Amino acid sequence: MAFLLNAHPHIASIAEMDGIIEEIDPDTFKCSCGELIRECPFWNDVTADMHAQGYPFSYKNFDTIIRLIDNDVLWKVQKGTSGIPAIDTIRNELFTATPGISHRLRHQVERNAALARSILKISGKEYLLDTSKDVSRIHYLNKHEAVDLYVIHLTRDPRGVIASEYRRKPDLDVARVAAQWMKVNQKIVTQSQQVPDGHYIHIRYEDLCTDTLATLKRIAAFLGTQTFETVPEFRAFPHHIIGAMMRLKSSSEIRLDERWKTELTAAQVQSINDVIAPLANQYDYR
Repeated sequence: MAFLLNAHPHIASIAEMDGIIEEIDPDTFKCSCGELIRECPFWNDVTADMHAQGYPFSYKNFDTIIRLIDNDVLWKVQKGTSGIPAIDTIRNELFTATPGISHRLRHQVERNAALARSILKISGKEYLLDTSKDVSRIHYLNKHEAVDLYVIHLTRDPRGVIASEYRRKPDLDVARVAAQWMKVNQKIVTQSQQVPDGHYIHIRYEDLCTDTLATLKRIAAFLGTQTFETVPEFRAFPHHIIGAMMRLKSSSEIRLDERWKTELTAAQVQSINDVIAPLANQYDYR
């Protein structure tokens, strides 16, 4: 998604805006453009522009995670979901109304907005695609007057998501992960009800892979920007994406991954299906 949309003349993406990449060694780590990160003109210009706006900045730590409290347990409460929209709304309001936290929140959101301005200024584009996976960002960014937020809700068949995790963790409780998938996607929908009408769209990973051009056209129409005439040969465009594992690969093939159909047992699939039933039909993952 990040590489495809960054190839659009009006959309920029660095992938995840809330990234912390502390393991970066500037003497060896390469930006997706192929330059060493410390020699990349784009990141040097972004760093300079952030400093000009009054924000110290490093590509090793964007310092844009919206964390309202230092306590690890309470932070998980802040960014998590109870599965009950009304409770999550009350929790968010309690956090933001607490003395000291509202000031911290405003500073953190303003820093996000500053980084967005720098990226758009250096890239010469109008829209910034942030692929961060912290759902609470929807709630907090949407409340700031400097941010005109559009939500692209990208889902993947949970059986594919779980199969990917299962390869790394063979002792995975598939039903528990399926329940988490449900909670996260329900929270995205709930949080997105706060954005203005016409500022939310649901996109399926499967459609992005199998009907790429039509899906990209939907996104362009959603943003009200120039449409895609063809699927971009995205490797031919300059990118400055520093977190994605595929950033230095050469292939631009878009291939649907449905290995879950052979990697998960029938019992595991049934266990997942039992959990996801309420959303399966809605997202066409029957």
